[in-house]
Amino acid sequence: MTLRERKHQVVDRSDGRATHLRHTLLASSRETLRRLGHFERYEALLGGDARSSLREIAMTPGWASIDHGVAHYAACDALGLTQEQLLEVGRAVGARIRGTALGTLARLAARGGVGPWTPRGQLDKLVARMCRGGSVRVFREGPKNALVELGDNPIWGFDFCAYGMGGILEAVSITFTRRVDWEVSPPTLRGDGRRYALAWV
Repeated sequence: MTLRERKHQVVDRSDGRATHLRHTLLASSRETLRRLGHFERYEALLGGDARSSLREIAMTPGWASIDHGVAHYAACDALGLTQEQLLEVGRAVGARIRGTALGTLARLAARGGVGPWTPRGQLDKLVARMCRGGSVRVFREGPKNALVELGDNPIWGFDFCAYGMGGILEAVSITFTRRVDWEVSPPTLRGDGRRYALAWV
């Protein structure tokens, strides 16, 4: 790690390769597909075994194997959604996250309870609630700029998942700002990571 990284790093967490996803993550993703009118095509793209398993998973609490997540997000990407449609997915996911504990933290910050960097410093905890394993790194690039790196999890290789996460990052930031701009990189060479550049005004 360079001196610059040590100075500006806000979060550095690595729990090895991701092995499981929380059922509620998959259930929420499936509900987003339903609300945006893509659900029937999505189910048609799933194999029979995956279709049955994901239906059951969506109805129960617990943890699903990462293979179920890969099957789900592969079908989502096979829908061939445009970038604008993927951004709509991100906005829908971001709207849902506002009702969570992270949304509560953001609202406290808006009232002066915590600073604008506090939720970004909690991003590893949010990801740990969704996934077992994986890595999260957050860098402070400037007073109103951040770089987020997610890795060691094959679901980040799918655009549907990556844009959904972008919506979550936007939802975290918008409480403190008038506007948030974010860009997501293509998948890493291993296909299990993404970088997000965030700027807010």
